[in-house]
Formats: sequence, structure tokens, C-alpha cells
Amino acid sequence: MPRFATNEELIAITGLQRQSLRLWVLRGLLPRPTLFSDGRDGVRTRWPASAVERARFVMRMRAQGHKLEDIAEMIKSRWPDAHDDGSRDEAAPTKAPDLRAAVPLDDGAAATGQRELPRRRPRPG
Repeated sequence: MPRFATNEELIAITGLQRQSLRLWVLRGLLPRPTLFSDGRDGVRTRWPASAVERARFVMRMRAQGHKLEDIAEMIKSRWPDAHDDGSRDEAAPTKAPDLRAAVPLDDGAAATGQRELPRRRPRPG
């Protein structure tokens, strides 16, 4: 089983647009994706592999006439490790440390939150 799913896979399963997938995350229907960049093609989205199973489950329940709010409750009981915001531990993004405190500021910059960068030396002509 693949370790992650793509937006394209979930769009093919659900027929939704990318923005709607994000709303499903907020409603607790899908786990939170991880964003990454390969340095060439911009930011991409990786969904946990469980997102495919959950998307198929949601589509089956919708076909049976269930409302999204009811399906979200079913997901909480079927996937007990799902958090209220629809994310799972494996998909929770890591927060980068705040490096501003590690950069020493001079007195004038402390008031504005900015620091003065050293001037570049002119190139020899």
C-alpha cells in the first residue's frame, strides 16, 4: 500500500476540487495533508494513505444519502485516532522553530523587530 496519496488521486475518487478537499479536512472528513517542496516544481500536497480509504468511505455514505455532518461522526468512530480537525498524528505538520529570538538585534532594531545587515564591500574595479 502506498505511503501517501496525491491531490489528483483524491480528486478522481471524490470528484471535488482542491479547495473542497481542504473544506473536508476542516469538517473532519479527511486527514490533514502534508505540504512539501521538491525545490523545482513548487509546493505539493501529500495525503496520508488513509485519506484514500476515508474518501471512498465518504463517497459511499453520501451515495446512501447521509449528510456530511453525520459522516464526520461516523469517521470519528471508525477512525478513533482522528482528531477533531480531521488530522491524524501521522499527517500533523511539524512547526518550524522561531529563529527570531536566536538572532541578536542591536538596540534600535529591537524596537522595530528588524536588524541591520552588514554592508557589502564594493567589488574591486
